[in-house]
Amino acid sequence: MYTYRPVTERMQRMRERIRDRVVVFTAERALILTEAYKKYEKVDPMIKRPLTFKELCEKMTVFVEDDEIIVGGKGPHLFSCPAYLEWRASDWILEPLDKGEWTLREDGLFHNHDEEPVRLAISPEDYQALKSVVGYWQNNRVGSVADAWQPDHHEELKRLLVSSYVEGGMGLCSLPAGHLVAGYKKIITVGYKAIRDQAQAWLDEHYGNLMGEDVRKYLFYKSIVITCDAAMTLVRRYSECCAAKAAQTTDPKRKAELEKMAEGLANLVENPARNFWEAVQGIMM
Repeated sequence: MYTYRPVTERMQRMRERIRDRVVVFTAERALILTEAYKKYEKVDPMIKRPLTFKELCEKMTVFVEDDEIIVGGKGPHLFSCPAYLEWRASDWILEPLDKGEWTLREDGLFHNHDEEPVRLAISPEDYQALKSVVGYWQNNRVGSVADAWQPDHHEELKRLLVSSYVEGGMGLCSLPAGHLVAGYKKIITVGYKAIRDQAQAWLDEHYGNLMGEDVRKYLFYKSIVITCDAAMTLVRRYSECCAAKAAQTTDPKRKAELEKMAEGLANLVENPARNFWEAVQGIMM
């Protein structure tokens, strides 16, 4: 009979942190995206989305927790929950606060009710920051165009209650695109630079010579170049973050870990994964 090894101290600490976690809503992403969407408001959507993603990769908070060996997060907290105001997916964050259902506690955060299965919190500052930009998104969401005109059969779908989202009044394009699966295999076996170079080669070949359907292809390949630049920026920032933390660490074992993490991330900026750790880290990015 197989005997499992004892849980390490690191895994025990991480398990307890996850078990006792409080998910903290943050306005950071919403503020960055709002500024970016205003900046690129008139740009074609196929280019606008990568450009706003690039702004996010350049400006969002990156950090490395003490026990982490795989890095990557959604915001400035260990358990951050960003607001996706460009979709109709974050109204539920503000509604209970607007109704006064959450309480302000000694830690300075608003908290949901203790009996709820997931503990949630938000700072008064982040709440006010979200309130300050939510108005912009009322008519500028990704689904605003679809909401303005919908096929005749959409009402029939709503009557059939084909989805709880439709029943709740959400439009045709109201859910975030996070449910789409990226081409992880290509990212970790080919690398961002090779993907970018392939797209840039098409752009260079057709420079000043776009005819017919080439315009649509141009938008596609240009979006790839921008997206790869954004991803490489984010990976590079995490590599630099690991290196900075290693320089401040006195424990030799942890220092060696962080230096290895920094070196692996530096490779992933442009190149394919060289081992299992880099493959996992590449997918996490």
